[in-house]
Amino acid sequence: NLTVTGRSQGETSATFIDDSSPFPKTATFHITVINPLIVSPQSVSVNIPMNVWMGSNAGRTAVASLTGGTAPYGVIQTPESARIATTQISGSTLTVTGITRGTTSVLVKDASIAYPQTFIVNITVN
Repeated sequence: NLTVTGRSQGETSATFIDDSSPFPKTATFHITVINPLIVSPQSVSVNIPMNVWMGSNAGRTAVASLTGGTAPYGVIQTPESARIATTQISGSTLTVTGITRGTTSVLVKDASIAYPQTFIVNITVN
């Protein structure tokens, strides 16, 4: 077993030589270390009081924190998911505003070109 612990983001390689036999064997491994994109919490809920009608729930929001990856962050939302909730990223905060009751998800992405990362955030509006 071999364990590699990354100290910073980037690429490197390691070469191992087994010279225990008359014909030595060599193996080279390429290693990539990334700073993982993390969204916390992974699922957000926006609660709309029972007496609030669809579309009249301005200000009912929930937030999630974004860390790791490469800022700035972006969010990809389908037209279907935008009917349930709207999303906005400011710095390292994802704000979800509920529109109507339902469940959907959005995709949060980082700006890395070399190692692009995405993270699915589940949204429940109830």
